[in-house]
Amino acid sequence: MDYEKIHGHDRAAVNTILWHFHNYGQVNEDGEHAHGSSTEPGYSHCTSPPSNPWVVFHVGSKHKITSEYARGHGLKYETQWFKFTKKLGNGWDMESEIKVNPEDVPNKFKHSSNEELFLEENIKKSINFSFIVQIWKGQTVIRDTPSRILWRLLIETPDGKDPITSFALTSNPIENNEVSASKIPCPDAQALSRGEPNENRDYLDPEKGSFWNDTKDTFSALKKLDSGTVVFYIKNGFWKFLVRGRRLKGIYTLKQQAKSNMWTWKKDVGPGGKIE
Repeated sequence: MDYEKIHGHDRAAVNTILWHFHNYGQVNEDGEHAHGSSTEPGYSHCTSPPSNPWVVFHVGSKHKITSEYARGHGLKYETQWFKFTKKLGNGWDMESEIKVNPEDVPNKFKHSSNEELFLEENIKKSINFSFIVQIWKGQTVIRDTPSRILWRLLIETPDGKDPITSFALTSNPIENNEVSASKIPCPDAQALSRGEPNENRDYLDPEKGSFWNDTKDTFSALKKLDSGTVVFYIKNGFWKFLVRGRRLKGIYTLKQQAKSNMWTWKKDVGPGGKIE
């Protein structure tokens, strides 16, 4: 089939601006990229990612793109951002491209992917977390119903002041999009490994001043519900973080109430997003 005649242009050459926005069937020895599959390698246009929507059109022998900034494919799947400097109708002439760094791209051109935007704008360091439910059973318990439940979020301390940073939440954040919390210093350097099956649980014995069980004689049990990594942005009592666990995942915020140790945990829906 004469693809050149059908599409009105030569096959997009490797590492040119058009190559960054055209499909190829596979990565070959010349470094040509693959984005999905194509029966017309080097001729058919790529589909934009949700985080940076754009469409490519033919205008005579030229190519027009609908976004002033667009991210195209690069060698071996590495991506590259471009700014287009010359208007073409109601779009932009793709041959007016300038390569730009991600940090130089205005946020409005990266608005759809909340997690992707967060990672591009904030600290890249990932640290570990553990999510545990702890229960106490007192004398007033009716049958096996626990008299107290605490949901503990345990995080490697970002600022290094304590071994572990702990938040005690009033309800399960996996099931609730907004929860009250309090920040509690955690001196147990092994806290992230607690809650595993068949572990030695002497640390749960009642003891005055204990982080885990500051009661006189009340039995306590706990279970690890999730673990994974988080990426943080922290400023003046406001925490925003990307959680990557099996069950607890997404972008969340923790905001400290004025002159208080009370915090509000909330799932961040992001620009144009919705809570699922």
